[in-house]
Amino acid sequence: MKNHTLYKPKQRAIPLNSRLWQKIRQSVIARDSGLCQICVKRGLTVSGTDVDHINNDGDDNTLDNLMLLCHECHSLKTAQDMGKQVNWGCDVHGRPLDPNHHWNKEKHTAWYDLPEWKDNKYAQVSKRLAELRKNHEKVLDEAPPTQSHLSGRS
Repeated sequence: MKNHTLYKPKQRAIPLNSRLWQKIRQSVIARDSGLCQICVKRGLTVSGTDVDHINNDGDDNTLDNLMLLCHECHSLKTAQDMGKQVNWGCDVHGRPLDPNHHWNKEKHTAWYDLPEWKDNKYAQVSKRLAELRKNHEKVLDEAPPTQSHLSGRS
């Protein structure tokens, strides 16, 4: 029998019920368009519910270390982080879904920019959608903050 070290998450640097965490959470949701980022890699459109620390450091609450996941993907990632064997599978293009796979660690050319996809209509639509999403995020980043409908209430 193997001796496994128990996975014990440490005390959170920012409590989940704090205003600061809610602001960070809303930023992640907006950046990730409300979608589970692992499911997006699979070509699926699934609402994200959980904000995950990519490097498992609960003290690192920078946006670069956070991503939105659905509950199922968050559970799988947590299980993997605890040392359990998890089979993520591959997307429709054969790329690994495991966020820790070395192919997903390096900067790779977007699949729709590869020469073999140059004349593929689906690839060009995907490329255009990626460009539109990037432009949309830029517009949102530059937009003035809106006032909450809850402000002014006691």
